[in-house]
Amino acid sequence: MTFTESIVEQPVTCEDCGLTFKSAAAFVEAWGQERPLVLVVKNDEDAIAKSFRNLQRVAVVAPSELEVAAVVWARSLLVSQAALADVQARAGAGKGAPKEAAE
Repeated sequence: MTFTESIVEQPVTCEDCGLTFKSAAAFVEAWGQERPLVLVVKNDEDAIAKSFRNLQRVAVVAPSELEVAAVVWARSLLVSQAALADVQARAGAGKGAPKEAAE
């Protein structure tokens, strides 16, 4: 499992953290970023979503559910590698984006 910190675009890996609540909590603590945290994962990344969803001040959303309000609320944004392209496409779908991205 690989996550990418989208704001500074530095890869943050969680290869050995497993997929449990405890390992998710340890990963977030070791990552050291401020909360609240929004974690963006694809719908087929259920194991990741379930591991992180009960952490305090962590919201787990799919790329299609990511809204400006969530990004403004969050102090940190963590995007799975699988979801990154979808998030970037959504962000580019606004004004000035190529026509293919907006469709």
